[in-house]
Amino acid sequence: MEKAIKTHSLSRIDWIDIAKGIGIFLMVMGHTSIPKLGGHWIYSFHMPLFFFLSGFLFQSGKYSWSQFIKRKVRTMVVPYFFFVVLNWIVCELLQYDNYPPFTVKCLG
Repeated sequence: MEKAIKTHSLSRIDWIDIAKGIGIFLMVMGHTSIPKLGGHWIYSFHMPLFFFLSGFLFQSGKYSWSQFIKRKVRTMVVPYFFFVVLNWIVCELLQYDNYPPFTVKCLG
């Protein structure tokens, strides 16, 4: 097990880890106390930074397209709908009134 951890850490690229750390820090600061001081500056690049790093690390030959789509559905779409339903249940149980009632009319 120790060897697996060691070889995994050798395959990491330091400048990418540093860039992700800076991006995460700036994202947190942008969503908390900095908006008055530099929020526009932070918002001008922190999301493009994540998209750039994601594209830079993307390995097109790692999965076939069908495997890629199945994996993205399993790891992104399923959790998304799970938390949407969970949020809806909690809001209904707490009678949270900031949301309009869920009707077909709301979807259109």
